[in-house]
Amino acid sequence: MTNFKGVLYTSSWNSEMSAADLEKLYSLTAYAYRKEHRITGVSIFVDRNVMQYLEGDSIDVDLIYNKAVVCNQSGYIEIINELISERIFPDWNMAVDAPNITGELKQSSNRWKNMLSMSDTSFSNKTCFRVLKSFWKTTSRN
Repeated sequence: MTNFKGVLYTSSWNSEMSAADLEKLYSLTAYAYRKEHRITGVSIFVDRNVMQYLEGDSIDVDLIYNKAVVCNQSGYIEIINELISERIFPDWNMAVDAPNITGELKQSSNRWKNMLSMSDTSFSNKTCFRVLKSFWKTTSRN
C-alpha cells in the first residue's frame, strides 16, 4: 500500500512576480516532475505571497518539498505535514491573482475558483482546503 502524504506551506518571494514570470513557473520542469510522479495539489500566488499544498506518494512529496525549501531564500512556514488516506485534488492547480494571465495558467486559476464555489464536497471540510480557501479570500483581489 502506498503511503500518501499532504504538505501545506506558505512562503514569500523577494519581489512580486509578473504574469510572464508566473507563466514560466507554471510550465517549468517541476510540472513534468509532478505529472510523472503523480503529485497533485494547488499553488496560490498573490503578489509576493505563496501558499502551496502538495499531495502524493510520501517519498515524492518530500523530495519536491525539500527542493522547494532549498531554492527559496525567504524561508518557508510549514503548516501541515501529514499522512493522508486520499487525495483532495485530482490534478494540479495553480491559482494566480494577477492581471494579464493567459492560457493554461488562466484555466488553472479558473478551476481553483470553481472549486471554491462548490459546497458539500468530500474535500470542503478538510483542514488544508479550509486554510487554502481562507488564504485566497484574505489575500486576493478577486
